Amino acid sequence: HPRQPPTSPKPPAMAARESPKLGPLRSAFETCRGALTVAELKELFEALAPSFPRHEVTSLLEYSGSPTNDEDCIHVQDFCNFLCDTCLGHTFRGVSVQHFADEVVGQVLAQGQLRDAKVYEIEPTVIRPKGARVRDAVDGRFGASYVNSIFGPDNAGLADFMLSYTW
Repeated sequence: HPRQPPTSPKPPAMAARESPKLGPLRSAFETCRGALTVAELKELFEALAPSFPRHEVTSLLEYSGSPTNDEDCIHVQDFCNFLCDTCLGHTFRGVSVQHFADEVVGQVLAQGQLRDAKVYEIEPTVIRPKGARVRDAVDGRFGASYVNSIFGPDNAGLADFMLSYTW
């Protein structure tokens, strides 16, 4: 049986993210591979989804961990991954093995730590900073969990198994 999304009420911006009004935007983002300024993104929203509330664009940027100042740049692919992520905030959401192997290990090494560093050693430098500027999909507060701070099917999805480091 497929897992169902959580039934708890979603923060307004997360509910707005699922709006059918964003269909043209998702298509436009999927074809663009570069970066846009926040101002250009807002113009794109206005052109392709004029009935989408303009103030919600800023909320979506906060939920994706993107900058919100008009002159700042966002990576379009990262924002598209956020908009199209179907299990964001799901109870069974998990980090992919591929993400651990490619991204987490790379960040650990970039921080000058060893490949076999303990979780408590990488938590302050790799794990916690990832979600510090991201609004959590579950409670709407800044400081999202790591799994709710990464987007796209190569990075996170519904987990089939749970691995624990507590043993």
